[in-house]
Amino acid sequence: GAATREQLENEGNRVIGIDLRGTEVIADLSTPEGRAAAVDETLVLELFSGRGPDTGGRTADRVGAHRTMIVSVGQTGQMDPTYRLGRLEADGHRLIEVATRDLSATVPACPDWDTRGLVAHICSVWQALRIQVEAGSMEPASRDDIQAPPDDDDALSTLAHESLARLGEALAAVDPATPVWTWSADQTMGFYQRRAHQETLVHRVDAEQALDDRTPVPAGDGVDGVDELFTLIAPRRDHALPSGSLHLHQTDGDGEFMLQVIDGRISVSHEHAKGDAALRAGGEDLLLTMWGRRNFDGLELFGDAQVAAQWAGLAS
Repeated sequence: GAATREQLENEGNRVIGIDLRGTEVIADLSTPEGRAAAVDETLVLELFSGRGPDTGGRTADRVGAHRTMIVSVGQTGQMDPTYRLGRLEADGHRLIEVATRDLSATVPACPDWDTRGLVAHICSVWQALRIQVEAGSMEPASRDDIQAPPDDDDALSTLAHESLARLGEALAAVDPATPVWTWSADQTMGFYQRRAHQETLVHRVDAEQALDDRTPVPAGDGVDGVDELFTLIAPRRDHALPSGSLHLHQTDGDGEFMLQVIDGRISVSHEHAKGDAALRAGGEDLLLTMWGRRNFDGLELFGDAQVAAQWAGLAS
């Protein structure tokens, strides 16, 4: 997006705008070598397509100068791991602080849960993520060491704070590009940094809704969460697929999603296109709606409302 490009340029980076329609770049972005190969091929395409800027250098010079990194500037590009971990810590502490005010409050989006069950759940999630990250294995790690939530209120709060802190330390110690087993298509440590960030964010909202004490969701976090939901999480769930397409348009940023079912599989593209239904909203409302944390009331919904509801139902 424009904001990301401006930030990168202000930090002294050179941002290349390339129109690659009709071309194809295939690379493994989970390894440093794969990302370098992606840069190589993209820069060669830029040079010979005549669609990129002419810097006057030879191909070898231009490719060699930029092989060390690749950054996606799209609305769902890689977030800075430091930012993700900062949000994990802030949202995690907020979740615990709000939920433990009243551990018997009902969680509106999950009416079978009270806030005690919410805290117990997030404690288990934080421990499970930390165990897999610390194992660093390409096989699922044993969960035998996950500590059961105690009945005592103070002990439960202590376990939550300890689980959050230990997960943050484990995630801060790894390179997001390091290969590791995950249950998703993303087999890197970055998956766990993102999953910890987004899982905690959504459940922070749950705690706040239970106690009716809400704080904003950063728009970029919301769009990132929508992308994670439909590219990594929903395809793994055993749900009936939507009967039509849905276009999501972010009104407070550059986020665009075209959600379709093609050949029995969820397809996600980041483009402005006409769907059977369309939803225009800020990043926060897109996240909360698609994760079932709010309804469509007050939002700009066009077309087939039933199709939109079917897509929102994939998170449950």
